[in-house]
Amino acid sequence: MPTKLIFRVWSYYHRKYLPLEFKGSELYMNAFGYIGYTNPKNDNPCLPQDELRIELFSGFYDKNGTKIYEGDIVHIKPNDLEDFIDFIDFRKDKGYFLGAWGNDDDWIDDDFCRGRCQVIGNIHENKELIDFMERHNNEWELFYKRKDEDWLDFLKQKHKDFVAEEEFFNKKYCDLETKLRHKLEQELKEIL
Repeated sequence: MPTKLIFRVWSYYHRKYLPLEFKGSELYMNAFGYIGYTNPKNDNPCLPQDELRIELFSGFYDKNGTKIYEGDIVHIKPNDLEDFIDFIDFRKDKGYFLGAWGNDDDWIDDDFCRGRCQVIGNIHENKELIDFMERHNNEWELFYKRKDEDWLDFLKQKHKDFVAEEEFFNKKYCDLETKLRHKLEQELKEIL
């Protein structure tokens, strides 16, 4: 028996998700790549595929039982120390993964989704969440770049008590990392 795909369609033309059924007709794609409804009497025109984004259901549900689609933005709390948001991306050769960091190695699975994440929006309708993710990623990038540069400078210096000074360096950056994490968590709480 063939698998029925569950999906949603974002229309850049209408700036909203199209209903899969509308006035007694269903969404379809014709041989020319245009998507429209089977009943020509409805008000929605056929649209070329490049004006639409088809987003597949991942097969996973969040902790509240909400379906997770490609393009969803999720709030993730993997443990007591971490709290962040990311979006769900999809590649045919890789599957579903967290996409904000540009790293397609952060796969999602049922255990991860049910216990640790919650759908809070999508990439089309929630610009403030996208902006937050970009700021969040930029701040962490700058933090790690500065830490790496400081570490190289630290290694170039001659140290009387290398172990104690290395411990001080690590504590300094652990404290800075904690402060940055708390700052970003506060911003996230304000957005949510």
